Amino acid sequence: MALSGMRGLSVFISDIRNCQNKEQERLRVDKELGNVRTRFKNEKGLSPYEKKKYVWKMLYIYMLGYDVDFGHMEAVSLISAPKYPEKQVGYIVTSCLLNENHDFLRLAINTVRNDIIGRNETFQCLALTMVGNIGGREFAESLAPDVQKLLISSSYRPLVRKKAALCLLRLYRKNPDVVNVDGWADRMAQLLDERILDIPQEYTYYGIPSPWLQVKTMRALQYFPTVEDPNTRRSLFEVLQRILMGTDVVKNVNKNNASHAVLFEALALVMHLDAEKEMMSQCVALLGKFIAVREPNIRYLGLENMTRMLMVTDVQDIIKRHQAQIITSLKDPDISIRRRALDLLYGMCDVSNAKDIVEELLQYLSTADFAMREELSLKAAILAEKFAPDLSWYVDVILQLIDKAGDFVSDDIWFRVVQFVTNNEDLQPYAAAKAREYLDKPAIHETMVKDERILSFLIKTKDSQERGGSKFKVELEVSNFAQILLREIVLLVVGKKATVINLPYLGHLLGGRVGKSVGFSKENIERTSISCGKECIVECGILVL
Repeated sequence: MALSGMRGLSVFISDIRNCQNKEQERLRVDKELGNVRTRFKNEKGLSPYEKKKYVWKMLYIYMLGYDVDFGHMEAVSLISAPKYPEKQVGYIVTSCLLNENHDFLRLAINTVRNDIIGRNETFQCLALTMVGNIGGREFAESLAPDVQKLLISSSYRPLVRKKAALCLLRLYRKNPDVVNVDGWADRMAQLLDERILDIPQEYTYYGIPSPWLQVKTMRALQYFPTVEDPNTRRSLFEVLQRILMGTDVVKNVNKNNASHAVLFEALALVMHLDAEKEMMSQCVALLGKFIAVREPNIRYLGLENMTRMLMVTDVQDIIKRHQAQIITSLKDPDISIRRRALDLLYGMCDVSNAKDIVEELLQYLSTADFAMREELSLKAAILAEKFAPDLSWYVDVILQLIDKAGDFVSDDIWFRVVQFVTNNEDLQPYAAAKAREYLDKPAIHETMVKDERILSFLIKTKDSQERGGSKFKVELEVSNFAQILLREIVLLVVGKKATVINLPYLGHLLGGRVGKSVGFSKENIERTSISCGKECIVECGILVL
């Protein structure tokens, strides 16, 4: 729209732009609103040009954020003007200033309907655009049948029918009970069979014909059941094959985004259609290239789609070929990529690669973000239990988890390993020995000693392990073991990390021999606490902070 011919409007816009502050702008706007209000009172003396100019000024003031509570009738009246310049202004300003519930819109319904059913395509587009933006229930009741007829009529240009489709969609979303869907659904579905042979240049995005339409079409196909007809299925896979083989990473970012949006939607459709293994192998190979590129968005989508492929089809062996690159993604600077890599490793793990994956997860645990450690620990524990080649390896993994990330290891994981060891007598000596190795360290995590069930298991196992030796050896070994436990318990208590520790229960397990050798008593704990400057209370044999 050309505004250069409206000198008064151009001067007003220049004055607003030249204002030094908000107060000056407000004064200039108030002055102009007063002028427009005065001129509208004498509407009979206004020419179409002047009315159009003042309505444009109202719209500009409204766009600046000021309230415009008059002149609505003048804007609506321009809709019925016979000439395009005035009618265009009327439709645009009405769409901006009024909402669907405004009373003045009722005055324009007949004029809008006449424009829609008329033969002037320009007027039709103006009317359909306004109804598509602010059409309410009254518009739907009056205009829906006419808009539907316009949509399915082949005598109008695609531009008009496209606006009719958008207008009808608005009316249906706002008032679904008014639009007769059942009677028109089949006829509107036939629109998909109408082909436009040429590809308008405005629909080509960086050399890709209408990528948005391609994406939406393939997404719509995923709502339907799998295609059974062999000819249709073959034709569809030929199209998908061309998309898969014709997409590559290029330097232009915009073209990359468009082409890969189409590609990843094609991959989703391939998974939905349950393609043959050969085609799935091509998809995995393509994704393997994408998870190694520099563009983080493409790497993320590659990992995400690999994970989705694991869930819908049996391509695990093919994905394993890219295990090294997936593990490398765990070290990516982007945490979202690291999360997708973790999910993929968890999904692709089985007996053949469980040890490698769990070891990598344990190694990564030392440097992983705190936000990921709990999930990482849980998944490593699940994989170790599910695919353990032997139970001793499972015990090793859990102890390493506690050593590296004890704060993020839930009690359920600990209880699970205790249950396994308790029910396997052959495993108990090994588990006790490994636990002793960790207890011998200068600093261990509180999870190792904070629960009496764990301690009782370790002590019982250690005691039974040494029964074959002499009485002196048994007392010495158990005594040393108890000293380690007591040292850690006191450190936890004094450091305010443990809340309740059942001393009589542990004393019963350790026996009088240990009490004598390590001073496992109320007085000993009190002396240790006082010497550390901490305050502890022992009541009824329970040490409470």
